[in-house]
Amino acid sequence: TLMSGGTVLDTVSGATPLMVVKPSLESAEVAPALSDLFLGGVGGSLGETSALALLIGGLYLIWRNRIDWRVPATFIATVGLFSLILGADPLYHILAGGVMLGAFFMLTDYVTAPVTPVGRIVFAVGAGILTVLMRQVGGFPEGVAYAILFMNALVPLIDKWIKTSALGRAT
Repeated sequence: TLMSGGTVLDTVSGATPLMVVKPSLESAEVAPALSDLFLGGVGGSLGETSALALLIGGLYLIWRNRIDWRVPATFIATVGLFSLILGADPLYHILAGGVMLGAFFMLTDYVTAPVTPVGRIVFAVGAGILTVLMRQVGGFPEGVAYAILFMNALVPLIDKWIKTSALGRAT
């Protein structure tokens, strides 16, 4: 709880870190520091507050061989590179919002992800590009969940285009 003028505040309302830096909006608020985004010194929804905690959880899943490291690495790299291409701060876009949550815990879902390793990389690149486009050009400050849902709809096509070879058959 926070103290303000002798009263106790249980909640504070304000723009999210991504809303503050959205190009189409004029905001009087100052964007949080990268260290606050990384360590969890900002308020927000699950997956928006501490990139470090999500990174630790994701690395644990990789260490336990529960997820393929290529998917989160590809998604995070795509978000960073495409943010840079569009003139935004890539590190800020990686640490703010749901990029880390989406990279380690949503994109790697066994049921909705493509079957082949190459298909998963195509899936992650597509989700990364859509995330940045939704953030920079679209009306929403965030875009990870929508990008993943859109790419989930394309998984049957990705699996059809990037075929696997039959077991025991040479390619």
